Amino acid sequence: MTVSLVGRVASGHGHEGARPAGFLSGQAHGALFGAFHACAGRKVASLIQEGESGQPVNVKGLRVLCRCDFNVPLKDGKITDENRLVAALPTIKKLIADGGKVILCSHLGKVKTEEDKPSKTLAPVAKRLSELLGQEVKFAADPEVVGANARAADAEMKDGDVILLENTRYRAEETKNGDAFSQDLASLADVFVNDAFGTAHRAHCSNVGVTKYINGPHVVGYLM
Repeated sequence: MTVSLVGRVASGHGHEGARPAGFLSGQAHGALFGAFHACAGRKVASLIQEGESGQPVNVKGLRVLCRCDFNVPLKDGKITDENRLVAALPTIKKLIADGGKVILCSHLGKVKTEEDKPSKTLAPVAKRLSELLGQEVKFAADPEVVGANARAADAEMKDGDVILLENTRYRAEETKNGDAFSQDLASLADVFVNDAFGTAHRAHCSNVGVTKYINGPHVVGYLM
């Protein structure tokens, strides 16, 4: 299903521009793979506004996989700069307000060995997001990212709930855009939102591969 949405343009410096400039088909570019480059001269679709049919995209009651950029610096398990978390809040709050079941995912740093994983967990991000949003962000602590915890949390979600998956780079296939992990991620969701501007140019499972297996709308968030 191809969905185009009206929105704002990302400037060359990674900031949101103030003036809309056209339509961009979300699925046509694998959920905006190379979004900034692909959208030159056109408006970037923005989060769940008007589709090309003129009808709004309704996420109420739907499971929404939102690819964010939570690649924040950590020291002794504490976040030392939360700007990326704060920047993601408008998109997340919009999805919550619209009654979506919000499943957040992101990478954090480079995970090359098993020994890297404990220091690259997204658990501190889930804790801080809970504080910033004023509601629980349930952390699905699965070493395989999409495991028993994620699937149970996904099945139990109510409208407006939020969960955060473990660091997508815990799966080696993430950076290789492997089908198995892409399918695992897609199995959790009905709608895909890409709000990770900093990684939109990368052909990874969590921002490109997953779009092959989610049949619902593919759109971008406010940061894009």
